[in-house]
Parts: sequence; structure tokens; C-alpha cells
Amino acid sequence: DHLMEAPAQTKRVHSCNIKDMIIHDGLLYTCSLDGLTKCIDIETFKLVSILQGMGSLRCLASYNMDLDDCQQSMVLAGGSSGDLLVYDSRTSRCVMSHKGHEDAILCLTPHEYRVWSGGDDRTVRQWDLRMNRQEHTYSTKDGSPKALAVCSGQEQIRVASMDGTMLTWPMWDKAKHAPCGTARELDDHDDGLLYLGLVKEVFRKYAKAVHAHG
Repeated sequence: DHLMEAPAQTKRVHSCNIKDMIIHDGLLYTCSLDGLTKCIDIETFKLVSILQGMGSLRCLASYNMDLDDCQQSMVLAGGSSGDLLVYDSRTSRCVMSHKGHEDAILCLTPHEYRVWSGGDDRTVRQWDLRMNRQEHTYSTKDGSPKALAVCSGQEQIRVASMDGTMLTWPMWDKAKHAPCGTARELDDHDDGLLYLGLVKEVFRKYAKAVHAHG
């Protein structure tokens, strides 16, 4: 076995634990329990900007969205108090804040003009960023969501929970004011699901079983 080489660079970025990090538009963003999101130049490791939070932060996401005939570059942060913060990455200013979860936001997934947030209050919430409002709340029953994925082609939301279950919901449709189907639940794990990538084989097995039974 070969030992891993020492890291090329080490830099203390936050005063508390770093909870999440993403790369957006060629820059590294980190968030921490110190309530800050920091933007770092990957090449030079220099601090570019600081995004002020509202209490400690737990997760990050990013996306580019066409809004009012211009493209908006956004960074999202989920807080321990349940706040969803939306920043303009060009100005580092918070342009939206939403309060919906009753406990910490653990994961975020954006798609087009919507964002889904999973919270320690055992709910997934669907947000419309064009209208700046919450659209719908999904209940995950016993487990807090740890990871989310949006399957736009199938119009489905997939949720991996801390209790080892995985849920699949149809997207909430505003025109119908109700999901176009019912949630399906899988429970093939003994411990919490941390990443949806870990359960691809379970989805394949489930899909085959559904096909076999018509």
C-alpha cells in the first residue's frame, strides 16, 4: 500500500467546523458553524469574499438561473435555524431569505427556478425563486433527509434519509395543486443514507421488480 502524499496546501478558513463546500464558477465556497460562507480562489488559495449568514450554516448549493431576461449566478446556504439564504455570487450579497423549516437545513438541490431543501424537521420543502415563496412541503415520516436529487425527465424528487430509507415523490404541480402520484419508499439500508450515489443499485433492483410485476 502507498501512503497518501502530504497535502499541497493547508489553510485555516473558518474558526469552526466546515460543514460543506462546493465549486461554483471556478471558485471554492465553504460554509461553517461560524455562520459564514467564504469564497476562495482555487489557484491561489486566497480569500475572495465573505458571505454573511444568519446563524451557523450546514449546507451549500449553487446554480445559474435566467431571471428577468438576465442570468443570475446564485449561491444557496442552509442554516441550522432553518433559514434558506440566497446570495448573488457576483456581489456576495444576500438577495433572498426564506424561513420554512423548523430545524436545521441539511441538504439543498436546485433545478431551473426551483430549489428543494431537506431539513432536520423531517420535511422536504419546494421553493419557487422566481416568485420568492415556498410552494409545497413533503413529509419524510421518521428520517431526516440527508441528500436530495431531482429527476427532471421523470418529474420526481428522490430523498435519502438518515434512517436508511429512500423516498421518491412526484414533483408537486402548481397547476394541479397536488402531486400527480404517491410516494414510493425503499428500506434496504440498515443505517442512514449519506449520498444518493450509494443507492444506485437499489434503484435498479427496484425498477426491475416493478417492471416484472407490471
